[in-house]
Amino acid sequence: MPHQPTDVPDRSLDGDPPSRVWLTAVLRPAGTLAGAFADAIAQSIDELSTTADMVVVDLEAAQIPDAEAVVDLIRPSAARLASVGKCLLLLHLPEALVDAVQVAGVPAAALPSDVDPGWTLPRPRRPALSPR
Repeated sequence: MPHQPTDVPDRSLDGDPPSRVWLTAVLRPAGTLAGAFADAIAQSIDELSTTADMVVVDLEAAQIPDAEAVVDLIRPSAARLASVGKCLLLLHLPEALVDAVQVAGVPAAALPSDVDPGWTLPRPRRPALSPR
C-alpha cells in the first residue's frame, strides 16, 4: 500500500503508544515584503499551515515598509495554526513589526532582530564519511 500523507508511522517500543511526528517548515523571504511578493509569502504561509506543525518565517533578509499590512497578511494563517495547537514563529523582525503583531493580538511568536533563536549560529562541520 502506498504511503499516504495522513499515515503516522508507529514509532512505539514495547507496546508504548505511537509517538506523533512533527513537521517544521521554514520560509526565508529576501526583498521588500510588499505587493505581489507579500501576497505570495502570505499564500505560502497559508498553504504550509495546513500541513506543518510549525511555520517559521525568518525575515532577516526582508525589508518591511508597512508593518500593519504584513500583520493583516499573516493573521489568518497564524489563527489557523493556533486554533489546532500549532505555531507561527516569526524571526528577525524589526521592532515596528513586533509591536504591530502584539498590538493586533496575532497568535504568533515574534522575535525581534536582536534575538537569535540559537539554531542560526554556525555549527561545527561534521567530518566527512570515509569510504569503506
